[in-house]
Amino acid sequence: QVFEAVDRAEQLLPKRGAHLRRATCYRLRALATRASGGDLPQAKDYALKSVKLLEKTDEEFTLGNILLDVSRILSNLGDPRGGFAFGMRAYKILNRIGSPNSLAICLNNLAVLTHLEGHFDKALEFFREGLQKAHQAANRSTQAILLYGQADLFCDLGFSYQAGELYGRGLTIATQLEEKQLIFYGFLRTSVLHRRWGTLESSLEWLRRAESVADDEGKSTLTDMQRAAIELGKDPGKGEMELSVLLERGERWLNASDQTLLLYLLSMALVVQGKTTAGADRFKQALDKAGVNGMGQVLAAEMIADQNPLKLFSQFQITHPVLTGIVHRIEVMRAFAGDLRHGSAEQGEHHQLDLRALGETKISAGGRRIIDLEPLPRQVLFYIAGKGPVSRDILLDDIWPGMTVGSALSSLYNATHSLRTAIMENLIFIEGNRYQVNPEISVKYDISEFEQAAEIAEAMAPGDPRRLFALGEALNAYGGSFLPEFTADWVLLRRSELERRCLYTLNEHASEALTQGREESALESLSKAISLDPLRDDINLRYLELLGQMGRRSEAVAHYQAYCRLLADELGLDPPQEARNLYERIIG
Repeated sequence: QVFEAVDRAEQLLPKRGAHLRRATCYRLRALATRASGGDLPQAKDYALKSVKLLEKTDEEFTLGNILLDVSRILSNLGDPRGGFAFGMRAYKILNRIGSPNSLAICLNNLAVLTHLEGHFDKALEFFREGLQKAHQAANRSTQAILLYGQADLFCDLGFSYQAGELYGRGLTIATQLEEKQLIFYGFLRTSVLHRRWGTLESSLEWLRRAESVADDEGKSTLTDMQRAAIELGKDPGKGEMELSVLLERGERWLNASDQTLLLYLLSMALVVQGKTTAGADRFKQALDKAGVNGMGQVLAAEMIADQNPLKLFSQFQITHPVLTGIVHRIEVMRAFAGDLRHGSAEQGEHHQLDLRALGETKISAGGRRIIDLEPLPRQVLFYIAGKGPVSRDILLDDIWPGMTVGSALSSLYNATHSLRTAIMENLIFIEGNRYQVNPEISVKYDISEFEQAAEIAEAMAPGDPRRLFALGEALNAYGGSFLPEFTADWVLLRRSELERRCLYTLNEHASEALTQGREESALESLSKAISLDPLRDDINLRYLELLGQMGRRSEAVAHYQAYCRLLADELGLDPPQEARNLYERIIG
């Protein structure tokens, strides 16, 4: 439709002059060609013709934006240096004019290109300035894009926590705006983060989310490639087959970065199966592609996350100028990451306290894992972190019930002393008789993350398309039972409270999933709910009913029989009449 409209417009233009309108037509052709996955060199020609015409006018604002278009097209063509040069021209014009919205987009483009060149400090400066401009322009969509760009940089450098936080912030905005393109990117890149991190189940979960919003062949190709990458750790033969199919599809749906990554992943699939010669050949092709298109950063980011490639390919004695550059790039990345960690510590981030209480008990301070801490001080820390500021009398009654006041006070003193010695001197703040974690210390606590995410989801109306995602975020934050190695009364009470909330969240997630036709997702949530409370009748009935609706009769029969045995063994009861009636309907 754009092409047809431009054709009609050009017929109305005079043969001479009208530079601005003719330039606008060329620009529209360039944008339509790029957006439709068409001939990028042709899109570049259209955009450059537009620039040439506009240089004859005083329309600086339009010229700056078209220069930015050229920068993006060159980046897609695998010419990041050319893209950066045009981007800087655009930046100078737009900065002089003072256009915050266009500047934010321009700065994001410059940041991404600078990241690809390996100038990480400059890239971060561009991202930060871009976020300021996007905020000034009140452009939340561009804010999300800039947050994603920063997350990609931190992901490459191995800052998993920072990257995850930034992807999460970007996804929150994208979900609120209901922008599918941005939601897809956030899901997919979070899956990549978990794959590099080694948490493959989480990677698969995020990938499934990406697949659920992939609404064109281009996105499906990207998710297929990510799924194959995950498969390499489980079934490299299957991964090789899937990657080979993607390679045969040609280059239409993959940009230079994705093509480079595809060849690299295929080389790894071959190598881990012992097909060393074929693997080395594919690796050389990846190096060639990276060299021609300036995509060495793509390979460096994958290789730094997994030491095996460097070891494997060094055995082949591959000599390639691009490989030499990538090895140097990895050294630069490690050095920069070290400087960044050191700089963060100097700025006070060494006071960061990271507490994990769901599914495991883990304490970290400033990135340092605390392992030499006795069980009682650990319990005191988690109690204060969750309930503080809390009065000393309540703390003593809950942690040391039945103990004399003198003995309990002595134990409390020893516990707080151990915490200050093992973690940091100013960890526990005491005001009067009230105890809390020092409010000047930044605390990241998975319990708080779960409860905050659950509150956000619960505040949304049933049927709100964002609610399913919000409920999923809450469930992702729930890692398991609260302080699983402790059996104190206060721990058991808190564990029960959290499990009830998780159970409610799982039930609601199943309901929202069913409203969107996602039966498998609903079934998975109900199954997890049953594992938390296997004797709960209403959830067992929902699970049975859904199995029946999905035509999975044998699974329904097996679950009903297991449910009956459990009721008999644990409570000496028969299943309720409603369950028996439902079972009879299912078996026919």
